[in-house]
Amino acid sequence: MKSSLGTLLDSGESGLFLLEGASDTDTDMVALQAHARGYQFLNLDCREIGGKAALMQAAKQVFQLPAYFGENWDALTDCLMDLSWLPGLRWVLLVEGLQRLWTEDSESYRMTLEILRDASAFWEEQERPFIVLLREDCGPEAASSPPVAFA
Repeated sequence: MKSSLGTLLDSGESGLFLLEGASDTDTDMVALQAHARGYQFLNLDCREIGGKAALMQAAKQVFQLPAYFGENWDALTDCLMDLSWLPGLRWVLLVEGLQRLWTEDSESYRMTLEILRDASAFWEEQERPFIVLLREDCGPEAASSPPVAFA
């Protein structure tokens, strides 16, 4: 059974979820729901990202990664399992537009989702929710994530 975004946020569960029924204009509503429940909201817009270098730059900006961030997969993994510089103790990351990365650099696409899964699992073990919401434009692997209804 598909849960709603509000139900997911209330559950405190971590993981990657396919956010169904949300349009570009709904980003603010997702942020409001997250903030109302005590989450730090982050938005990773990948619509213009076609490769690893651009993805690393976007992640650096969105996650406010420290100066020592090495712009490689291991460094991204390490930083996402720290996040001590970000406010809050629970996070919602809305990811959109990964389809382009899938098309232009499928290996970086797979690594990105793997790292997000690993970070979610790590924070779940710490009992600190790290929810990744994948919009429907996030490529084939996103479709296999548990669905969450926006409405």
